[in-house]
Amino acid sequence: MKDKNKNYEVLVRKAITYRNRGMYEGAIECFERAIEVYPDCDEVYTEMGETYALQKEYDKAIDFFNRAIRINPDFAEVYCFMGKAYADNKEYDKAIECFKKAIENDPDCEGAYTGIGRASLRKDSPKG
Repeated sequence: MKDKNKNYEVLVRKAITYRNRGMYEGAIECFERAIEVYPDCDEVYTEMGETYALQKEYDKAIDFFNRAIRINPDFAEVYCFMGKAYADNKEYDKAIECFKKAIENDPDCEGAYTGIGRASLRKDSPKG
């Protein structure tokens, strides 16, 4: 089990390093391998979703965020990430619902309050 944990941690760290350097294909490959090691870890699905969102592949990002939610429906942070992906994709009502769900799960989730404000402003803006 110890080797499994170490392998998983190395893969996730490597993936985040790739992502931070804009090397998204390498990041995705490492996250996929990490999922093979721990298929029930909500955090790796969230990280994968973030990686797709950075590439503006919002449908894929939202799919991975939903996978994380299926594993841990109380994980407020993933709702914030999903809300941002919806907002960036100009789906403001869905974004606001995600941010509200984040607050429901964690009333101290400051990013969710900011997200609601930004999504509401963008929704009401003529430019969207």
